[in-house]
Amino acid sequence: MSRFPRRFIDDSSMEDAGISLCPSIHYRPINPNDLDRLEQIHRDIFPIKYESEFFQSVVNGVDIVSWAAVDRSRPDDHSDELIGFVTAKFVLAKDSELADGFCVLHR
Repeated sequence: MSRFPRRFIDDSSMEDAGISLCPSIHYRPINPNDLDRLEQIHRDIFPIKYESEFFQSVVNGVDIVSWAAVDRSRPDDHSDELIGFVTAKFVLAKDSELADGFCVLHR
C-alpha cells in the first residue's frame, strides 16, 4: 500500500498515455513559477501545514537552498513542471530546534 494519499496517485499525470516510460529527470533551482505546484505537492505528501512565508522563501531562495526535479520527457508545457524537490536550511546547532537534545561537554 502506498504511503501517499490516494488523491496524489489518482491525480498523477504519469497515468496519461503521452507520458514516457523512460523519464528524463533533470534538476534545476526552484523558482517563483513553481509556487503553486510546490504547495500542492507539500499538501499531498506532508502531514504538516506550512505557512505561506515558507513557500515564498523557497521559491525566492531566501535562507533556504532548494532544487527541483523535472521530467523533460513530459509532453508540451509539462516538461519543466515540478515533480519533486529538496529543500534545506542551514542553521547552527545551537540555534536549531534540536539544540535541547544535544549534550555538549565543556572542560
